[in-house]
Amino acid sequence: MSIWNDSNPNEAIPTIEPHWTPIASQSPLPPPPPAARTPQAEPTPRGRRRGLGVVGLAVVSAVSALVGAAVGVIATRDDESMVTTGTLVTAEPATGEEVSEATTQIGKIAAAVAPSVVTLTAMTTSQMGEGESVGTGVIINSNGELLTNAHVVEGAKTVQVRLMNETEPVKGTVLASDPQNDLALVKINATGLTAAVFADPKSIRLGDPVVAIGYALNLD
Repeated sequence: MSIWNDSNPNEAIPTIEPHWTPIASQSPLPPPPPAARTPQAEPTPRGRRRGLGVVGLAVVSAVSALVGAAVGVIATRDDESMVTTGTLVTAEPATGEEVSEATTQIGKIAAAVAPSVVTLTAMTTSQMGEGESVGTGVIINSNGELLTNAHVVEGAKTVQVRLMNETEPVKGTVLASDPQNDLALVKINATGLTAAVFADPKSIRLGDPVVAIGYALNLD
């Protein structure tokens, strides 16, 4: 670069050379200021609690194991003591006299009631067609009236009644039927029959023993 002076146009103006400074020799730029450090929160005691929890769990497990072992030992000792010192309680079997007495009572009841028990066979008609119904009846008076279940004679065209110790049945007629209570009244032409003796309803209590007598499934 040249600078001209108008005062002496014939005098040459010395040239000023620029002074270049190498980049390497230049003073390094100051480092940027450090970024503001965010204060770190102190570690929460949760980690410590976890450690304590593990230790506590181990302690609890150890204590539980000891307690379980102690209980097992105590139970074993108790079992041993029960085996060695326990008393076995068993029900005493009934004596022969008691068994024979009960059997005798049932036998007496059957012998007293059996003459009043009859077998009924009804020929029925329904939507499924004709069929046969067999049941048991009990004589309620000496004139040939007897009680049976209503479902035995329901829809019956004919009813046959066979008395005890008789091989030939007699004809029966349905006089009345009560399906709600499952009872029916049947009449046969016979006299001098042995009627069953019924107990006084006031003398019957819940839980009294009962003996069932009849011809289930037409078995004599």
